[in-house]
Amino acid sequence: MKDNGAHIICLILIILIIIVSFVFVYKSRTEGTDDTMDMMAETAPEENIVEEDTLIVQEYEINGINYEVIAVLNIPSLEIEYPVLSSTSTELLKVSLNKYWGPNPNRPGNLCILGHNYNDSRFFGKLNRIENGDIIQLTDMSGKVVEYSVYDTYIVDPDNTDCTSQLTEGKTEITLITCTATGKQRFVVKATKV
Repeated sequence: MKDNGAHIICLILIILIIIVSFVFVYKSRTEGTDDTMDMMAETAPEENIVEEDTLIVQEYEINGINYEVIAVLNIPSLEIEYPVLSSTSTELLKVSLNKYWGPNPNRPGNLCILGHNYNDSRFFGKLNRIENGDIIQLTDMSGKVVEYSVYDTYIVDPDNTDCTSQLTEGKTEITLITCTATGKQRFVVKATKV
């Protein structure tokens, strides 16, 4: 009988492990948990390129909480429009788009912006539909709107950060980064000021 009881306990433990695993996978798929994006947020460069004297930050209320916003990103062709928060963290990625690296909005260099790829189309959930030539508008907090034209899209492994390079030969560019549908790789959109 003792062996039978031990087998029943083992069976119950195995069933519980399977149920917990299923719930975790289901939750990841439905809530858009992006492990590689979270890892990227946690490894954001400590010293960001910031021109303190020209950066205008506004408090922006989202779900009853104020956040520091540096710009509003709009992609008319995809009906994407969200504020860009001034920094990056795992928690901030759940709120809106995040500045990951680069200069202030609409300044020479490569402003890199992260956003989750949620299955319900929030944030960068529709970004994979963008095409070369599509326009991205970035409005800084002074109200200046600059248009960028998409010139490249590609997929990289999570440890590939080449897309964040600031070597733009003086051009003003933006890079949008999100995860692929599986969350195993990153989808990158490169655009340059029109």
